[in-house]
Amino acid sequence: MPIWEDFTEQANKTFVPRIDGRFTGTTGEILQWGACKWGLDVNTLRAAAYQESDWDQSTTGDQSDDAADCAAGVAPPCPTSFGILQLKGLDLPGSYPLSQTSTAFNVDYYGARMRSCYEGWVTYLGGDYAPGDLWGCVGWHKSGRWKDSASLNYTARVRNYIGQQPWRKFDN
Repeated sequence: MPIWEDFTEQANKTFVPRIDGRFTGTTGEILQWGACKWGLDVNTLRAAAYQESDWDQSTTGDQSDDAADCAAGVAPPCPTSFGILQLKGLDLPGSYPLSQTSTAFNVDYYGARMRSCYEGWVTYLGGDYAPGDLWGCVGWHKSGRWKDSASLNYTARVRNYIGQQPWRKFDN
């Protein structure tokens, strides 16, 4: 796994090497495993997965018309985000192609990033970024910034799904 730029050395030594996606099960079981592995609230993880992909690992998004953004051999327009939690291959070193093909890897990678953020190990956020703010981290996944309007709107949608629990119609 490559080094995560903009993360502390501690994140790169402690969490990055643990990302392996070595788990099999239903989507619900994979999300439970990921939440347990990374010490995250399982319903927050479920709600984020529902918001990002409607609980569908085959989801792709963030289309680009720039050939430089496309995976090798793929012509524009091409997706740049993949899987149940929409990991953006351009920004997340070592995530693609497993982020597209493996639900467990997708959840594992997302979980490690969320945990790193929660620990306060993202180096570029500044401002009022501090350890222990999971909701700030959830929004950061969407916008790449700390508590900007896109981030806050996103967290509101994820929180709404926690109340609705639409994943109950799938396998748990």
